[in-house]
Amino acid sequence: MDVESAADFMAVVAEAYRDLCEQAVDQIRRLYVDRKLPVVYDEKEAKEIKPLLTRWKKGRLSPKETMKLLDRLYVTGQTLYNCAELPEWKVFMDRYQRHWLDDDERFRHAYAVMEDCPEVWQDQNGQYKAPTRLGDWVTRRRELLLGLIGYDGEAGKSVERVGAELRGQLGAAERNVRMFLAIKAVLDTASDAVGLDVPDDRGLLAGPYDRLDAFISLFNLHLEELKEDRKYWQSAETRLEKVLRMLSTIDVDRLKASPDSLAQLKDEILDDARGEEWLPAKVRSLTCGDGITLGDPVN
Repeated sequence: MDVESAADFMAVVAEAYRDLCEQAVDQIRRLYVDRKLPVVYDEKEAKEIKPLLTRWKKGRLSPKETMKLLDRLYVTGQTLYNCAELPEWKVFMDRYQRHWLDDDERFRHAYAVMEDCPEVWQDQNGQYKAPTRLGDWVTRRRELLLGLIGYDGEAGKSVERVGAELRGQLGAAERNVRMFLAIKAVLDTASDAVGLDVPDDRGLLAGPYDRLDAFISLFNLHLEELKEDRKYWQSAETRLEKVLRMLSTIDVDRLKASPDSLAQLKDEILDDARGEEWLPAKVRSLTCGDGITLGDPVN
């Protein structure tokens, strides 16, 4: 049930039809109050959603609060069908559209099955979980930890200062990522050159690479969320959001060794392949996709 999209759609149609969305929301509330329509929501949000449901049942939510609540509930076609509230719709479904509810392989949705899913994309039971919502990580506690606000609730460090600090930390993280990717490239190239049978087709250090890639993807996803247009029910932008908007997403291809650099590495991989200096020397020989040449990985 995508109430948000319905609301956006109804806003652009003729005036005579604009109350259809409100009618649908009122009908859903009535079905819920009459216990004909069960609603499903993320259990992690139960503490926040249950009080909203209680107020909604009593008709005490504002229109904005109602839209925000409904956007976090899940109502399927099957549950609506089971209500039998609209006889004409039930007849239509029974006669023409049973495949919407049946397990007919011609009309199944396609799902991606992730094998060896990195830990960052798993819940406490080891099952795949969706990325966290914006409000789950843009919090007052994080503003406090970053010094954006003091313990008295007053403004702390400036947005510009904290932004500069985070950009510095992001730069240090990118240098470490460059070094890891370079070391992996050298080891993978060397293993290919000597015919080493690596069990994983992603090469050596595949596990750490997958975890790193997942964290980078999550970081980029969060920043992209911040750049999306804010919805009408959301509150004013927080100081933390302003800071995070100052950061750039991480382009992994920019941090990896360039194709030309890898080609040269392949030709020279076994040159002087002895001693402790071989690996640092090969890493120093690589140039990243953005033209930066790596330094010695050994501190």
